Amino acid sequence: MKSRNQSFLRSRLILIGIVAAVIVIGAVWVFGPGRVQPSAPQATLAPAPNITFTPPPDLKELAQQFPRLEKILNNPELDSVYKDFLVAYERGGTEAAELLARQRGLLTPDNQIRVTLVLDTEDSTALIAELQNLGVIVRGTYKDLIEIGIPLELIVKTAESDNPGQVFDRITQLEHVINLQLPSPGNSNGKAQPANTLAGFLQPPAPVISEGVKAIGADKWQAAGYTGKGMKIGILDQGFDGYRDLLGRELPLKVTAKSFVPGIEVDQTGVSHGTAVAEVIHDVAPDAELYLVYYDGGDVSMGNAVEWMLEQGVNIISHSAGGLAAPMDGTGRDDELVKLATDNGVLWINSAGNNGTQHYRGTYTDTNNDGIHEFAPDKTLLGFRADPTGTSQIVLTWNDWQPGGTQDLDLYVFDQHGNIVASSRNSREGDRPPVEQIIYKFDDARTYYVTINGVNVTQPISLSLFVHQTPLLELADPTSSLATPGDAKDALTVGAVNWHDNQLEPFSSRGPTADGRQKPDLVGPDGVSNAVYAPQGFYGTSAATPHIAGAAALVWSAYPQATAQEIRDFLINHAVDLDPSGPDNETGAGLLVLSDPPPPPTPVPPTATSEPGLPTATPLPTATARPIVLATPNRPRPTTASSSSGNWIGLIIIGIALTIGAGVGFSLMRRARSSSQPDRSVAAPTPDRSACSTCGYLIPVGANFCAQCGRPVHNPPLCARCHTPLRPEAKYCGKCGAPSA
Repeated sequence: MKSRNQSFLRSRLILIGIVAAVIVIGAVWVFGPGRVQPSAPQATLAPAPNITFTPPPDLKELAQQFPRLEKILNNPELDSVYKDFLVAYERGGTEAAELLARQRGLLTPDNQIRVTLVLDTEDSTALIAELQNLGVIVRGTYKDLIEIGIPLELIVKTAESDNPGQVFDRITQLEHVINLQLPSPGNSNGKAQPANTLAGFLQPPAPVISEGVKAIGADKWQAAGYTGKGMKIGILDQGFDGYRDLLGRELPLKVTAKSFVPGIEVDQTGVSHGTAVAEVIHDVAPDAELYLVYYDGGDVSMGNAVEWMLEQGVNIISHSAGGLAAPMDGTGRDDELVKLATDNGVLWINSAGNNGTQHYRGTYTDTNNDGIHEFAPDKTLLGFRADPTGTSQIVLTWNDWQPGGTQDLDLYVFDQHGNIVASSRNSREGDRPPVEQIIYKFDDARTYYVTINGVNVTQPISLSLFVHQTPLLELADPTSSLATPGDAKDALTVGAVNWHDNQLEPFSSRGPTADGRQKPDLVGPDGVSNAVYAPQGFYGTSAATPHIAGAAALVWSAYPQATAQEIRDFLINHAVDLDPSGPDNETGAGLLVLSDPPPPPTPVPPTATSEPGLPTATPLPTATARPIVLATPNRPRPTTASSSSGNWIGLIIIGIALTIGAGVGFSLMRRARSSSQPDRSVAAPTPDRSACSTCGYLIPVGANFCAQCGRPVHNPPLCARCHTPLRPEAKYCGKCGAPSA
């Protein structure tokens, strides 16, 4: 009997585990991606090393150590990272130089040193021919910029000469070349974070629909027949890997794809971020025509990409990326591209950025006159946690952007032992902008430290420091953490709130701009289901922005006569205010929630012809010519978002689990009661109890039925009609109701 009880206990525990697991699975489905917030970093930073920072030899002093490099090291036109590259070669040969080039983001996949030439003219025809004669690869041009690639073997070939830097030196001496800069990469503003560990296993069959479709009210517009038909949306991004596999399911059956990076197709980048963005737009505006446009984050490829999209007649540009090395006052190079687009009737929608937790701002402070900036009293090292999964970009800018600015700072990164890992030490000569940036590929997740050295500071200056792609930064301040062109006056800039509870994401970049304007303009949902990032949720302002772009296409398809400015105003006016109350630099005007759509176009009946019975059909209009209504009545703040369309599946799973559990549990209980009885070979009747002849259960003497199995103990009279045993003194049969004999 003991073994039977143990077997029953094991069975019951197994049943409980199975039922609990099924309930959890159903609950996870109900509360799918986006509902489980990504947790904030819990890691702490290592204590700062106890060091006294002494600036290393400047480049002029370094030239004395390497006489062969004296000319190039003293050349103010060349970015300091290229000088570091040449010094690395002098110290450790080709292997050391190539290692530094890869760590610092200088090398292209085909082993060319990337350089951007800044010119004093937009006519570069003759200059291109001269560069090619030097053996330099011209990768692209845009206005006063030329992006080149210097083959690594060309540099190695000349490195043993009396002038190892002669390739760079010759380029700087070419007419119209102002300086040589490290191309500043843009950064996609997506954050793919796990919503829950079972999300991928539970992903419903394609297509996966973003919860943001319902959150912004786009589902009502789709139901009314507005699907973005006739709208062209250009998606400007840094990679569309895997898009072909999603055509006809998560993306339209046909899209137009174009690359503006030599030798790399849009789906050969190692990045699928743009594909995820396109998927969201298709969810919101399923009939919009999509243009997938790949650029590498640099100014040259971006400029050419924008002009091409304008030639294609796009109505909307969705850009879920941004740069950090800009004045952030609406006057940068990227901002000029936004203005070019809007001047051509295009609505530019840009992500605000994900720099809210990766940004420091302050005023240059040096109380002891040693030249080292103090982030806080007695604090000259600012700690951050490295991220080895990608390339980090550390950018320092300060407010000295006017021509002829002389305020000069240098930027250093230290490890935990006080060793300099990387630096940026550019001169302000040659009208260089007030920017120092370090691009670096860390190979661990340890704590590193930033130091700012004031080379020439003669007036109060404001500092803005970004440590892109760090999970943890000391003294982080989200204020004015926008990425450009999110600062552009004409850009519709979008922040991110979690779709489930409408809470502002901590990483979402905030305003104001450097010239005091409010940004972002509004916010959209993130943390949504996405086939590209499954089993993770699609987080970031990158996810919020395509929701707004898709909504713009819906509205524009309903009001085809509207201008881009009117569509922009419509979207802002249909944002529902969030905390804090009123327009602000955190959520802008609030979360876009489209009001009820206008009535669908009314079909026009066919007009009659002169011949009876033969009407002439009149083509239906694409949309009724109606004035767009920009104002909308005040609406209450949105409540927590409702469950996604797949929730009913989860509820059914929970119901089935409970039903199975109840049924199997009842069966096990009956078996347990049976198995708990004494073994008939051992148990013996007592004076007041006798054993049931069917199951052996001990029942009171005189009982007519066994309490365990229900069988009659004696042979009671049977019903004449159905032959069911009758209870003593019963007047009617309990089964068929016939009177007893």
